[in-house]
Amino acid sequence: MRNIKLISIFLIILSLIFIGCVQKPDRTSVVTPGGPTDTKVIDSPLPTATVKAPAFYKVFVDDTGFYKVRDVNNSPIKYENQTLNIYVGDTVAWFSEIDYGRITIVSEQDLWEKNDTRAILISRGFNYTFISPGMYTFSIKEEPRAPKQKIIVNQ
Repeated sequence: MRNIKLISIFLIILSLIFIGCVQKPDRTSVVTPGGPTDTKVIDSPLPTATVKAPAFYKVFVDDTGFYKVRDVNNSPIKYENQTLNIYVGDTVAWFSEIDYGRITIVSEQDLWEKNDTRAILISRGFNYTFISPGMYTFSIKEEPRAPKQKIIVNQ
């Protein structure tokens, strides 16, 4: 009787050791339309994370406001109601297209210091890289009636 208990305990311990040592296969069972008993094992690689390369956007500004957006290759970007959707790590550059003076871009969320007005001189640009998700609003100091620009930064 005592030998049976020892053998039982030994088998339980041995089975627990083997359960922890078994490697799970890199496969997935898929139920086919033929019924629940018809299964097919397929090789399925483990999911990998994809990393999006940071993008660069050019916003063109004149005395009417933020009127168009292009990518780094100068291709148009979807830009409706002065709203631009981007991702964390992307950079936006504002460029002036007026023939006189300067345009000052103001961040309503104080992305840069209040005393740093970030003026854009003719044909020179100013850029900012967004590091946090959220919605950001920008205005033109010299054109208070111009529609504000919204930039939505996604994770």
